[in-house]
Amino acid sequence: MYLLDTNICIALLNKNSTVVAKFNHFFSQCYLSTIIISELYKGVYCSKQVEKNLETLAQFTELLPVEPFDLDAAVGLNNLTSIPGSLAVLRLAPTLIQASTAKFALNPKKEQISLSAIR
Repeated sequence: MYLLDTNICIALLNKNSTVVAKFNHFFSQCYLSTIIISELYKGVYCSKQVEKNLETLAQFTELLPVEPFDLDAAVGLNNLTSIPGSLAVLRLAPTLIQASTAKFALNPKKEQISLSAIR
């Protein structure tokens, strides 16, 4: 499974052809987190076309399953990031947005699509 980060979601919403092609290939394995959705809504409310962007974001978030950032994720993140050289840590960008990837510690088959993986 692939957790989409905020940058990927924005690229998809902006119809970046490279990102869209990669997303279409992995669509059935992709999901969002509540933190990422929160960041996307922040961008919508700071935009000049709030109503239009609210509708677009609502349609986008209906496409994919959403993983909550809950207490287990918070605990898992700290456990995961405390492991020096962990492969999972190398996949995580050091931002709060990707904090919801802490569930990787519980399910190592999950990977994260990031812009660097697409380029």
